[in-house]
Amino acid sequence: MAIFKRTGPKSERAIGGFPGHLSATRLIAGFVAVVCVALLALETSHVVGQRNEIMARARGETANLATSLAQHAELTFRTADVLLIGTVARLQRESELVVRDRPRLRSWFLQEVRQSAQFVGFAVIGSDGSMIVSSADSEAASSFSDHDYFAYHRDHDDRQLVIGKPFRDHATGRWVIPATRRFNRADGGF
Repeated sequence: MAIFKRTGPKSERAIGGFPGHLSATRLIAGFVAVVCVALLALETSHVVGQRNEIMARARGETANLATSLAQHAELTFRTADVLLIGTVARLQRESELVVRDRPRLRSWFLQEVRQSAQFVGFAVIGSDGSMIVSSADSEAASSFSDHDYFAYHRDHDDRQLVIGKPFRDHATGRWVIPATRRFNRADGGF
C-alpha cells in the first residue's frame, strides 16, 4: 500500500495517482499534435502536387486542342478559298452562266456543298447586294448590302479572300462564317 502526502487542495491521487502523470500526458498530447500536423502537411503537399500535375496535363491538352482547332479552321478556310478561286475564275470566264443558266450554276453549287460537310452553301450576290443564285433550297429575297464582307468587296477592287463576321442564318438558324471573294463583270465593274 502506498502512502501519499497532500500538498495542496488537489492531491497527486486526484490527478492520476502517480507523480509526473500530468507532464507525460501533455508530452504525449504534444507528440500526437505534432504527428497530426506533420501528416496533414504531407497530405496537403501530396494533394497540391497532384493538383499541379493535373493542371499541367490539362494545360497541355488544352493547348493541343487549341492547336488542332486552329489547324482545322485554317484548312477549312484554305479549302473554301480554293473553291472560291475556282468559282470566281469560272464565273468571270463564263459570265453568261450567272445571267442565263442559273439552274446549272445552282446545281454546281449544290454539288460542292454535298461534297464537303464544312460548307453550308454557296451564293452569288449582285452589285446591289441582292441574291442572284444560291445553293439554298429557298432563295429568299434578302439583301446582303449591309454585311461587312459585301461592303469590303464593293469598296476594294482586289481578289483577296475576305472572312466576314459570323452571323446566324435566317433560313436555317445555323451560325455561318462567310468566306467571300470579289469577282468583276466582263466590263471590269463590280
